[in-house]
Amino acid sequence: MLTINVLCAFAAAASAFPTTLPTQHTSPAKRQDGGSFIHVTGVEGAVGWRQEIFTLKSDADAWNIYMLALERFKDMPASDPLSWYQIAGIHGQPYVAWDSVGPCDNCTLSGYCTHQSTLFPTWHRPYLALFEQSLINNAYEVANEFEGAQKDRYLNRASVLRMPFWDWAQNPADENDYFPSLFRNEFITVTKPQGDVQIENPLLRYHFKNDQDHSFIQGGGDVTWRNPTFNAANRAQLRSDTWAVLTSQVQYNAFSTQSLSAAWDNQNPYSIEALHDQVHINTGGQMGIVPQAAFDPFFWIHHAQVDHVFALWQAAHPDVWVQPWSEIGSSTSYAAESTEDASSDLTPFHSSTSGGFYSSDAVRNTETFTYLYADLASGDSAANIIDRLYRDSQTPLTKRAAPPASNMGDYINRGIGATSREEVSEYVANVEVDSQSMEGSFTIYLFDGTFDESKPEQWHDEPNLIGAHGFFSSPKAMGDGTARVNAGISLTGSLASKLKSGGLKDLSTDSVTAYLKEHIEWKIVKADGSVVDKDDVPGLQIAIMTSV
Repeated sequence: MLTINVLCAFAAAASAFPTTLPTQHTSPAKRQDGGSFIHVTGVEGAVGWRQEIFTLKSDADAWNIYMLALERFKDMPASDPLSWYQIAGIHGQPYVAWDSVGPCDNCTLSGYCTHQSTLFPTWHRPYLALFEQSLINNAYEVANEFEGAQKDRYLNRASVLRMPFWDWAQNPADENDYFPSLFRNEFITVTKPQGDVQIENPLLRYHFKNDQDHSFIQGGGDVTWRNPTFNAANRAQLRSDTWAVLTSQVQYNAFSTQSLSAAWDNQNPYSIEALHDQVHINTGGQMGIVPQAAFDPFFWIHHAQVDHVFALWQAAHPDVWVQPWSEIGSSTSYAAESTEDASSDLTPFHSSTSGGFYSSDAVRNTETFTYLYADLASGDSAANIIDRLYRDSQTPLTKRAAPPASNMGDYINRGIGATSREEVSEYVANVEVDSQSMEGSFTIYLFDGTFDESKPEQWHDEPNLIGAHGFFSSPKAMGDGTARVNAGISLTGSLASKLKSGGLKDLSTDSVTAYLKEHIEWKIVKADGSVVDKDDVPGLQIAIMTSV
């Protein structure tokens, strides 16, 4: 069984984040034409700060140049390998080689991205750096179209601009704005050389051009779309799970992937990959489809937050790193059952114009790609930063780095046996499933009691919903029950509410076991909204875990 230890005792006091960007002025990184390959450098020049998106928005000049850079970036011709179309296509469709990098031996062109793999966090780091490299190229081009003092101001902001992240684990500033309006607004006002103009919000969607193959887009049409289901409950779950990932995982491999290893006794409820999946599924549309997700502008803001969480975890565990891992699946980058480690190539990202690829070892430090996260640049300890960002003030019965110390029994509705332990601080439903068992992504919902079974599209808002977890999966069903992944859904908050209302006698394992056997229900819904019988899902098991 996975053993999770408390990272450290957090202190409440912490210094404020830096809010003023460093001032520097460097030349933009040009598209390389002196070598055979594209050298992924990130933004060339001095190190800059990636900021939370609302902090960036508070700087009017930086926000304006960011919006204009995104607009220009999306308009680049598809023939340019640094275009939005080609960079997004690295993640999956239209399944073409990028920068002359073909599939590995025994691999096919199925997307270079690494999911259900310990390379998941490290592969996405140079991927984001490549996107950022092109984004800032476009920021410089836009800034150079202005004149006089305006030009100087915008060049200054372009020189320190980095892609922002949306911290979906923070409590919403507006309790009714769970998926912020800046991602939903149809139009925004920006300043161009000719003055203030209204443009389509660059964060809203991506428009495919006539000469860009988009026949693969689910739902048809020539634009990306979303169906966000963020609400108070799943935002709170994201916050709780982020805390658990950052404070309970002390080994890199378990932190990095939701894939299962026999070394963990088939239980690993908290991983950065499982956390990441939730946001993809809660966003919906292309974001819920693995090979199409990177076309959506929100993909990059989401993955910058994933990398932010990764960087926080690294700061808390500076001596822990990638260990050898046997892959359960394949991609363009690696074959199934191959052993990957910290020296494995992160294709297709070249580390020079003459060839060679980055490895996890090579991208361990974010400064390799000339960026830091603003909170980590504050000089405060990782423990204090994590505490300040994600620890809730309430302490009773919440997921406070609680280790899953014992298995409470067999699987729900297949017989739950109580343990002898009387005091339990956390109950978790550990969901295990074959990640490739269905066509496309899917969500598992846990309910405490009755719910309207006729309206699965509204289950995320059901009053009796305990929690849910979305699995970000391949659009083709290839599962045979062996590509196992898992994630945890906390039951503690729901049980505590039942205790408070008198529906539960106490939180002993005997009482909880009896209660769950009588009341808990679960359902599975595919990304297209269809309900799947749980008996038709290979490898599905839901175990109750306890911690003290």
